[in-house]
Amino acid sequence: MDTLFSLIQRIKTCFGVQICVHDVSGVTYSRASLNMPYLWLQHGSAYCSVAKKCVSEKRCMRQKQVVMWKLRKNGGNPFYGVCYMGVCEYILPVERNGRLLAVVFASGLTAEDEAESREKLERAAQRMPQERSKEAAAGYRVFTSESAVSREKLRFFAELIREKIL
Repeated sequence: MDTLFSLIQRIKTCFGVQICVHDVSGVTYSRASLNMPYLWLQHGSAYCSVAKKCVSEKRCMRQKQVVMWKLRKNGGNPFYGVCYMGVCEYILPVERNGRLLAVVFASGLTAEDEAESREKLERAAQRMPQERSKEAAAGYRVFTSESAVSREKLRFFAELIREKIL
């Protein structure tokens, strides 16, 4: 696990936690040990791919805008949230000397947020054509069976990735 990418892959394989590093400074291009494929710099889990297909990538990008706005509003403090399609996330900014380098998204389905997660997915599904709704529900079932974690685990893995970046 000498690279950021190998660490993220191991976390996904062993614990079902999807990590996305939203690089706002170019930090992941600064050292070979931090380089990652583009898909892992975006939300690239199988479920996120299904969700983007069902509601469009624009909706997911809007969620990212909301995250960045919320980070600015709350002074750069990390927070938990549930996206439009029911993915639970811990959002952690990576800063050095007061400069934002990246934002880590640690994603899964947390027991603490399971009801809100299902509710958000059901609301989103009501706005989709029936075939897309079924596709989203099937993807969500797979996602939830692979990524049941706690908020604490999401926080732990996000902090681990932050330390690797720094």
